[in-house]
Amino acid sequence: MNTIVIVLVSLLIATLSCGPAAAWSHSGKYGGSASGGGGSWSGSGARGGSASGGGGSATASGAYGGSASHTRGEGTTATNQYGDTATHATGSGSTTATNPYGGSATHTYGEGTTASNQYGDTATHATGSGTTTVTNPYGGSATHYYGEGPTPPPPRRAPTPPASPRAAPTRPRPPRRPIRPASRRAAPPPPAPTARVSLPVARPAPRT
Repeated sequence: MNTIVIVLVSLLIATLSCGPAAAWSHSGKYGGSASGGGGSWSGSGARGGSASGGGGSATASGAYGGSASHTRGEGTTATNQYGDTATHATGSGSTTATNPYGGSATHTYGEGTTASNQYGDTATHATGSGTTTVTNPYGGSATHYYGEGPTPPPPRRAPTPPASPRAAPTRPRPPRRPIRPASRRAAPPPPAPTARVSLPVARPAPRT
């Protein structure tokens, strides 16, 4: 698309500066062609892009859906196949671009650039300041200094530990009774040995 716009501007300058001239035509090596005469001109590229102009205005369209138009004394508008649009008003020194999701950016010559998105975040850069500041809708902000870096974020507070749950009251245990040592009884003495007494046994007298 940039190539088409460059060709468009070149042909526009040549047409406006020379005025009416004889008809002419040209064919490109790779299939493109251009023709003009009577203060108007047109051209097409090998890949499907085309451009035409005359009377101080020009229009170009790309093979992939992009287009651009310029009107002398008014300005230029360009769009692409994704719905992004850029507009520049002649003499305003500013160019504004928007996208289909709600984002936009504006650059003003000698002043700076401001950009915002659909979420409310905004970035601002002043020409020559060397700084860029970004803010969000929740009060956060950050500033980048050229050659230095971003401003350090504020120190984070240490997280507060969660309160410990209260333990359920417990009943005091009764004191344990002291364990008395078992009394050791003396072992009984061994029984006294019994003496054996052998008595004479009376034998009967022999019979005669």
